[in-house]
This record gives sequence, C-alpha cells and structure tokens, in this order.
Amino acid sequence: MQNDIIEVFQAYANQLEWTFSYGNKENQNLLQSDLDDSKIYLILDPVRRNKTFSEFGATRQKSFSGSFLLVVKSTIDQTYYNQTEEERFINRISVLDGFFSVNNSCQSTQYKAGKYNQNIKPLIETEIVKLEDIINCSQYKIDEWSIIDATDIFDANLDGIVVNFKLSVI
Repeated sequence: MQNDIIEVFQAYANQLEWTFSYGNKENQNLLQSDLDDSKIYLILDPVRRNKTFSEFGATRQKSFSGSFLLVVKSTIDQTYYNQTEEERFINRISVLDGFFSVNNSCQSTQYKAGKYNQNIKPLIETEIVKLEDIINCSQYKIDEWSIIDATDIFDANLDGIVVNFKLSVI
C-alpha cells in the first residue's frame, strides 16, 4: 500500500501503460515536442493534501485534491469537430481579418477527423474509465471528478482532458 498520492498516480499510470509526469505547469511545459504519437500522457499538477480533525485532535479524514491532464500528441492545424477543410480555411482567414471567395461545385463535402473525435473522445469514453475503475477498487473514494476538454496544450501541442478531482482515503 502506497501512502504518497503522487506515487499512487504514477503506479496507476504505469499499470495502464501511460507515461507519467508530475510538477507545476511551468515545468510541464518543458515536455519535448517530439512526444510519441501513440502514447497517452498523465500529467499531474501539484496536489493539495487535506485533513479534517475531530474535536479531540484525531485525524478524521484525509483527502487529496488537484487536477491532471490526460493527453495525446496532436497537430495544431487539425480541425476541432467535424469541420470541412473549407470551413477550417474560412475560420483561419476570418481570424486574420481576410476576405476570399470560394466556388465549390462538388456535391459531397470532405470532413476531416477532428481533434474531439480522434483525440478527446477516446480518452473520455475508454481511458479515463479505466482509471476510475482502478481508483474505485483501491483505498481511495472519488468525492469529486470533473472533466473538461482541452486542446493545443503546452508547447508540445497536446489534446485531451483536464480532470479536477478530490479523493478521500477510505
């Protein structure tokens, strides 16, 4: 049984064959941009350790709260969600305050797999569920678990999810 929550998260990542990293956001941004496209990365931010005490000073409950990223390597110019190549181009030009005209006589529009379907959705539907199952069968109880999508994180250009959590020791 491990008592250090950082080592616990590292053990979970190892069990799931994910790459683990721990530290503050400034240091995490130093991840190399040549990360492996086929790997999943669990990037844990500094964790808050909480204790509650009884009226007699005994420890009543220990808990841990914080956040982590569950991410994969991405491509910065990939669309977010089911945009056509034309829409992506239009969005990029509009951001630059440009103007252009497109004549498209094609009946079918080509959609590219976007960041959400390719990178984020599999993490939500499959990978994070594996971690939840491991935690639920451990000495910890999930008190809070909040997930939000994230794209183009850090200089390494990662897509995935941010998980805010609170775990209690059972």
